[in-house]
Amino acid sequence: MAACAALWTAATYHQLSQLTADPVFRLSALTFCGTFVLYNLARFPYRPVAAGTTGHDRKYWLSYYRITVLVLTGVAAIAFFLLLTQLPLLPLWPLGLAGLLVGAYYAPLFQRGPFGLRMFGVTKNLVIGVVWALVTALLPVTLAGATAWTSADLWLLLIERTLFIYLLMLPFDVEDVDRDAEEGVRTIPRRQGLTFTRWLIGVLLAALAALQLIHYQGYLLGGQLLVSAYIGILLWLLQPKRSDLHFLGFWDGAIALQAVLMLVLSS
Repeated sequence: MAACAALWTAATYHQLSQLTADPVFRLSALTFCGTFVLYNLARFPYRPVAAGTTGHDRKYWLSYYRITVLVLTGVAAIAFFLLLTQLPLLPLWPLGLAGLLVGAYYAPLFQRGPFGLRMFGVTKNLVIGVVWALVTALLPVTLAGATAWTSADLWLLLIERTLFIYLLMLPFDVEDVDRDAEEGVRTIPRRQGLTFTRWLIGVLLAALAALQLIHYQGYLLGGQLLVSAYIGILLWLLQPKRSDLHFLGFWDGAIALQAVLMLVLSS
């Protein structure tokens, strides 16, 4: 996921012609380190986990390599703060807003549960989508200056990325439906079932494709529609009892696939 965030940030500089490419490496490295730290801290099992006890391959893997993961997370955290010092602070406000949303996602904001906005199916995935859009699309624009704000490309890009991440998070809710029931997290698959979730992903995917038809043309449009078709195939194969590697490799891989295609086709 950290690599996906860095690739999406780099792709923004290719998709929005108003942006100067000067800080692209530093900002991509910043998003990589920040995402790496956040995802590891959010998923890290602070007690050893025995094989086959969680139903989640990644949690056992993190537990098995816990010391290595902690060291790498610490190095990434140090790199993140060092990179912050290399960028002007005022234009980094989307990063601060994203941090507040992440805090609201995990913090005990409501009495119904201990994990804030994460407890509610709609807001859970919407917050994730908005955070990704803020960091990978809006942050490069604020660093570039105010002129890019007038671009219709930016606003379409923000909507597309929010929608893209939102619909990609729904399959992971399908995977985690039993664990979410134990924790009291009221996701859409848990409340409405697999069939409704499939239809919802399909509708959101169609809406995303419609936005892409408006926003892109030529090879860029072909690349975007290719990724949408790939997600459509995954949707047809969607089942809750698949391995973590299936969801992490194929569904998360859609983010990397889209970013790589955008980088290649817009060069």
